[in-house]
Amino acid sequence: MKIRNNSKTLIAMGTLCLFILSSCSKYEDGPALSIRTKTARLTGEWEVIEIDGENVEDAMISEMEEEYGSSFDVEISGFKQSFEIEKGGDITMISEGTISISSEYYSSEIDLDDKEKGDWEWTDDKDGIEVDFDGYDTEFEILRLTNKELIFEDEDGVEYTCEKI
Repeated sequence: MKIRNNSKTLIAMGTLCLFILSSCSKYEDGPALSIRTKTARLTGEWEVIEIDGENVEDAMISEMEEEYGSSFDVEISGFKQSFEIEKGGDITMISEGTISISSEYYSSEIDLDDKEKGDWEWTDDKDGIEVDFDGYDTEFEILRLTNKELIFEDEDGVEYTCEKI
């Protein structure tokens, strides 16, 4: 009789533990559980590989065409965007590549080698980060944060997929 009660207790405790652990996920897309802290997973260098499901160059071309209109041709080569996020609250956004804009009467080529420094901190509930780039404040909601993958959404609903490099 005593063994049977202990079995029921163990099963009940195991079920409770599984329920608690499955509800530990802070982010919409996981992970459900991680041994590393959120800060340890977030810090490092991240390369943006997709913006709203498109590769970075195609997404940038779409954005530039929307901004300049259909009368301009936009070409982008070697474009790369990355973030260096440090534990102490420093963040650097790095943009590299070449953007060419041309029309019947105008042509321009922009070589990017830009590093923009700022500060970051967790939002109150740690489901996102607040970033300040030289007085420009914005907030990013983190959808997924693993040691090698970061997916976040900006205030306009644009989703960025990053890989740790």
